[in-house]
Amino acid sequence: MSDTPASPSTSPTRHVGVVVLPGFSLLAEACATEPLAVANQLAGRPLYRLTTFGLDGEPVASGSRQVLLTRQRVGDDVGLDMLMVCASDPEGASESLLAWLRRLAAAGVVLAGIGGGTELLARAGLLDGYRATLPWQRFEAVARDHPRVRLSRHLFEIDRDRLTCSGGTAAMDMIMTLIGQHQGSELAERVSAHLVLERGRMGDEPQQGPL
Repeated sequence: MSDTPASPSTSPTRHVGVVVLPGFSLLAEACATEPLAVANQLAGRPLYRLTTFGLDGEPVASGSRQVLLTRQRVGDDVGLDMLMVCASDPEGASESLLAWLRRLAAAGVVLAGIGGGTELLARAGLLDGYRATLPWQRFEAVARDHPRVRLSRHLFEIDRDRLTCSGGTAAMDMIMTLIGQHQGSELAERVSAHLVLERGRMGDEPQQGPL
């Protein structure tokens, strides 16, 4: 990804997909997508176009049993620039999903793991040699099973064309940083103010701290 932000008035519309698996965190999904929608609103033009994917294109129930509608099914070719994988239990992954992720990576699509989505990217072999993070509860198991992934216990990691976070509200911190990289700090600060964020947390802050 480029480190030089384009002006929001000239930057292209980025097509961002979100694949949700049964039991996903509705909080994490909203934290990842709402800042993009607000960026569109404040810029007065579609900087980001969002498309939600499910395994079969049917509505998907979150961990809180609230249902999210999906527009596409996993495997559909819709010309994505970026795909975010939002999952809680990585055991719900199918081989067809992992194969689709590999095809997207080969096509140059930026991939992001949110919560358990990081583990899915690791299972697909798409985080080897990358810095990555995931929920602290799964750290030891993933470090053992995927030794080529450079795991950290940070809130989020952005390493080239891979983004990963620990889930929950860390997804918002990661996406706010991405908006700043794409559109510049001024718009990112306006989005932050709109969402009533006291401050955006940095990626290298720890997941666990004093309560």
